[in-house]
Amino acid sequence: MTRTLALSLVAALAAAPASAELTAEDAWAMFQDVTVATGGRMDGTATRDGDVLTVSNIDVEYLLPFDFGELSMRFGPMMLTETGDGAVAVSYPVEMRASFFGQFGPDDDVTLTGSMLIEQPDQEVTITGTADDMTMVSTGSGLAMSINELDITGIAEVEGGTFDLRVGIGTTEGTTRLLRGPELLTIEGQSAVEDVETAFELTAAAFSSVNTSRVARTTSETRLVLPRDGFPLTEIAAALRAGLSVEGTSDVSGSVSEARTIENGVLVSDQLTVTDRIVSTFRFDADGIDIDGDATGVDLRLVLPEDLVPVPLEASIASARSGFAMPLLQSDTAQGARLLLALDGFDVDDALWRLFDPAEYLPADPLTFVMDLEAEIRPLIDLLDFEAFGAFVDRGETPVEIDSLTIDEVLIAGAGASAAADGRFTFDFDDMESFAGLPRPEGSATARILGLDALLDALTEMGLLSDDDVTPLRFGLAGFTRSVGEDALESVLEITPEAQVFVNGQRIR
Repeated sequence: MTRTLALSLVAALAAAPASAELTAEDAWAMFQDVTVATGGRMDGTATRDGDVLTVSNIDVEYLLPFDFGELSMRFGPMMLTETGDGAVAVSYPVEMRASFFGQFGPDDDVTLTGSMLIEQPDQEVTITGTADDMTMVSTGSGLAMSINELDITGIAEVEGGTFDLRVGIGTTEGTTRLLRGPELLTIEGQSAVEDVETAFELTAAAFSSVNTSRVARTTSETRLVLPRDGFPLTEIAAALRAGLSVEGTSDVSGSVSEARTIENGVLVSDQLTVTDRIVSTFRFDADGIDIDGDATGVDLRLVLPEDLVPVPLEASIASARSGFAMPLLQSDTAQGARLLLALDGFDVDDALWRLFDPAEYLPADPLTFVMDLEAEIRPLIDLLDFEAFGAFVDRGETPVEIDSLTIDEVLIAGAGASAAADGRFTFDFDDMESFAGLPRPEGSATARILGLDALLDALTEMGLLSDDDVTPLRFGLAGFTRSVGEDALESVLEITPEAQVFVNGQRIR
């Protein structure tokens, strides 16, 4: 999103005193109120001339949490025009320059000063509604933003270097609605952005880095509920209990990115990533955090120095999935949590595979990996209470108790072999003696290994393992597994309520 679009979004989302018809002053107040709700401050000089309210010298400032520093920006002018039919049109100069400043670190020893040029030849933004229920509709094409004036101090590696960032957006369209309540500000938005191109180059004394990206289309839906007076990050748990929430979805298609780094005149890396589609969802509220992502059609290419790897590293991934969810606020009852990481069809380029296995001892099967876990957990404190969390860590204690763990699926498969596991355990924190200070587990899990003997034989033939390596491994596995077919092993672990441990029916504890 360009700075222009971001400013238009804020303008459409701010709150204002209730009135029968939306005014330019309402729209300007919206800017300021939304900035406050997101933890910042906004000021400017507003001058009315007929139906137009012009706001110039607009200053936006955000203080970073934990006294880490501050960020500020000055831009403008912004023209708010009452159209005569109850609407307010928002416009900016076709070319607008914004300056920014930042200082960071406990001693403010890192500073960042620069300016950006924003070009918006075809941008339309209209706000309708009332002070308590506003809707913004925006369309645009040919948007561009560039930063080529940037001075960084306090980081020796980049001091005195040059910096260039350019962003171009083909078309944008979006609708955003603001609903004002007594204590909370609710923001709901949908947007579609097409043909985004980004180029970033950083050159310093010893190295240079060039990064480019292209995205064909991005659609998104978001919903934010914010305390109208804002909140410090140190009090985020209280804000969640008061109604703070963020949720959204995004769908990105046709993504291409490349990153090239050179140090002392020598190529360090050149990486290309092409992705057909990435779909993601996000939720953050009093119930916890929940993130899901799904990428399909990923192609990777990495070039490293020839003395390290003589050929480009090329691979593809049919699909990649990830998921993470857990509660964040203290609770006396167990709540659901989960972790998902999965790769399907991870396929290495034949030329690279044959460097590893020139005699073709191993089948070049695409790799599959899955780790899918669920749990019932009880946070003993608000996990976003950083002071309390740190005290637990300092005492060597965990701020979370796990009531149960379910292994829905753990799988790794490739090179003609596979290993899989599933199971479920509960944990009794009232019994910390049976397992020497750990909560007593109860339940069972099953592991299955297919094709291991053939894999070990192949690795021995390739010279990657010796008989001295393989023989102890096979004997060790024999003590914990049983044969369930040709080159198929299984192991079943059971823990009883009496704290007895069985492996394949044999008691070992």
